[in-house]
Amino acid sequence: MDSFDIKKVIENDYCIGCGTCSAISPDIFSTFFDEKTGQIKAKYLNSSDSLGWSNADQVCPFSSASKNEDVLAKEYYGSLQNHDKRIGYYQSIFVSRVVDPSIYNKSSSGGLIRWILKTLLSDGQVSKVLCVSQGHNDEYLFKYSFLDNPDDILNSSTSSYYPVEWSSILNIIDNTTEPIAITGVPCFIKSLKNYIRLKNLDPKKFVTIGLICGHLKTAFYSYMLAEQLNVSPNDIHSIDFRKKIPGRKANDKGVAVSSLSNPDNKDNFSSVKQMFGTDYGFGLFKYKACDFCDDVIAETADVVVGDAWLSEYMDKGHSLVITRTSLMDSMIRRYTKSGELITNEVSKDSVLISQDAGLRHRKDTISYRLYLQLKSNKWFPIKRHIPHNNFPIKTKLIQRMRILAREKSIKYYWEHLQDPNFPRFKSKIG
Repeated sequence: MDSFDIKKVIENDYCIGCGTCSAISPDIFSTFFDEKTGQIKAKYLNSSDSLGWSNADQVCPFSSASKNEDVLAKEYYGSLQNHDKRIGYYQSIFVSRVVDPSIYNKSSSGGLIRWILKTLLSDGQVSKVLCVSQGHNDEYLFKYSFLDNPDDILNSSTSSYYPVEWSSILNIIDNTTEPIAITGVPCFIKSLKNYIRLKNLDPKKFVTIGLICGHLKTAFYSYMLAEQLNVSPNDIHSIDFRKKIPGRKANDKGVAVSSLSNPDNKDNFSSVKQMFGTDYGFGLFKYKACDFCDDVIAETADVVVGDAWLSEYMDKGHSLVITRTSLMDSMIRRYTKSGELITNEVSKDSVLISQDAGLRHRKDTISYRLYLQLKSNKWFPIKRHIPHNNFPIKTKLIQRMRILAREKSIKYYWEHLQDPNFPRFKSKIG
């Protein structure tokens, strides 16, 4: 087993906690919640089952034994004429929003994720949806669930900056006879595509919806936000990370938290801009794995949805939508024509501008972070980028500061939970 990358992934803290290894090799792997980091992680038994180890190695998104994004994307979408090295293959690119206020007002941006899932179900294109929903009184605040009622989609999660895993339910797809829609961040969709390949499942049975991703947060991020709204971490009932604020611009969202002791109280609410630690560029409570992922645009998904961070669309929340299949492309066009969506087709430049910060961090400066691991003689996953040191001094300093912010925020918040003193935690983070 020492020869398998997945062992090194787990031991060197590159595990994203998706649980795909546990789904495919449950006798060796399992997932657990690490209270000291607020992360879901995988663990393993010292088994001599080489096939089980090999299977897990091939589905782990951070193992070099798994097919990377370029290989998978070419297998699925290589016939498409449009390709860009930063966003992958694409058929069309849109900026869109849902007209129906019952969907739009509950959504974090343009409402396209919820609308796509609801429409796929309503139109009979899929039989059910595997997506993230509120966990409430379960072990986790958010969890992966199967939904088969279009109305349930409206109550599913918006953006959930919280760790989730699908180990216990992923293999339900093995025997599906009807198409299923599955949502996920880029690394989850990558592991799913490798799982489908290894299980010899029919790829046409799965519609994959990817989310443009900055990085995944540990549970400590939710705890920190709740504390600022006077809800203790062990009293959180639910949290909305991207609540729309009437009259505010699209990039001025709110955070709302309800407590177990008073779940109906709607007063625990604040603009995200008025809260400490919410700037995604600082990278507080980020998984280490996210610093070694070079897929922002979910290059292996059939359709990708994210925020349209473009000046001309800031008055109202809009979704950036990248299609890679005729099903998703025709659906957007058909319902725009019928009036359910307000949509503009845009060029790839809109993607590059809208997601500039994330692309620079994940596609460019990953080479410097890989270089730091190489220089320190530490193991790191093979990526599509080569380690190098050819960056300006300022860029290097920013990267080192972000690494420290990631590491120290988790360490200091765990210490804070043992001896609560939020002002002291803030002062340590600076």
